[in-house]
Amino acid sequence: MNTPTSPVPTGATVAGATDRPRVAVVGAGMGGLTLAILLARLPCIVDVYEQAPAFARVGAGINVSPNATRALDGAGVLTEMRRTACRPAGWTSRSWDTGDVLAYLPLGDEAEKRYHGPFLQMHRGDFHQALVEAAAATGGVNLHHGHRLVGLDQSAGDAVRLTFADGRTAEADLVIGADGIHSQVRRTVMGESELHFTGRVAYRGVVEMDRGQRDVDDDFVKWWGPDRHIVAYYIGAGREVYYVTSIPETSWREESWSTRGSLDDLREAMDGFHSDVHKVINMPHATYKWALYDRQPLATWHDGAVTLLGDACHPMVPYMAQGAAMAVEDAVVLYRSLTRHGFGDLPRALDAYEGTRLARTAQVQTESAQNTFMRSGGSPQWLYGYDAWSVPLTPADSEVSR
Repeated sequence: MNTPTSPVPTGATVAGATDRPRVAVVGAGMGGLTLAILLARLPCIVDVYEQAPAFARVGAGINVSPNATRALDGAGVLTEMRRTACRPAGWTSRSWDTGDVLAYLPLGDEAEKRYHGPFLQMHRGDFHQALVEAAAATGGVNLHHGHRLVGLDQSAGDAVRLTFADGRTAEADLVIGADGIHSQVRRTVMGESELHFTGRVAYRGVVEMDRGQRDVDDDFVKWWGPDRHIVAYYIGAGREVYYVTSIPETSWREESWSTRGSLDDLREAMDGFHSDVHKVINMPHATYKWALYDRQPLATWHDGAVTLLGDACHPMVPYMAQGAAMAVEDAVVLYRSLTRHGFGDLPRALDAYEGTRLARTAQVQTESAQNTFMRSGGSPQWLYGYDAWSVPLTPADSEVSR
């Protein structure tokens, strides 16, 4: 993936020769890049520090529900996302063995009208690339690869000093940790906290299956078993099917997006599941395996001029497909909070951001862990109807224009 970069010489210190506030976003994932795109609208310098030397197109799908697409529309990236995404007609919950319908949620036009944003499914790499290109198009985002954060220091002067593994340093007036479940920013400012292994692992893979041939009848389906499940949906403009499972396993605990799994083990774990499941997993392809972890909700996300966003502060299991959505919502609310209070009153801005988001993200974390969402129907209005652009900040504020 070609990525615009702004290299920093080894041993150099990034310091602004301007009065504009300097913002450091640690982590160039979905939430970090969305925030950077929005912050570029403000009179500030935005530097995004990513530890990876380059972006890889990891084989994975992603649900982008209306609460996220509405937020992303305000950031100006939804049109590009639609180009490679699928828009499922509905979400079907089925019995694992017979395929009997347990629940059906209409999506498509009905969801877009009801929730004021489409429900999209796409390759994670396409989503990420759309954000990378949008960040570059702003002309105000500097993306630095190969920067693994090892330390933060708020004790010297007004700026926060960032130190990276290779000895390079940078300074910023505000640091946002968008660096995922293993966040170094969180560890540095909040201390160590327990990473909870759920006792489950997930297999995931991408299979070439054309939507037009209807090899799998449902656009988007979850087969619910007694102690495991599998989800499948079309991505890649309808040319591929992505699947992801959750299976009990206590001995294997590697949390990695790049570890290969065994197709034989996957097929054995899905023994007895509906024939449509086996149509997918019996196709020749590579499967990947990762252990599922989460954390308890934090009581606070910020300390001084450092705050957290996305999985860095509220990692969750993927059973509601809301991890990236919550990070995107965070980005919009943090941007609105900074727009309202300005960089001159960071404590109030960060209090407003955190106060607006804590209860929402804790609820999604908790409900996702229960793995009952839409199993037997119900309304997702509370989830999909959320509008990060208009939800009142805590305390209440005047509206911030998109």
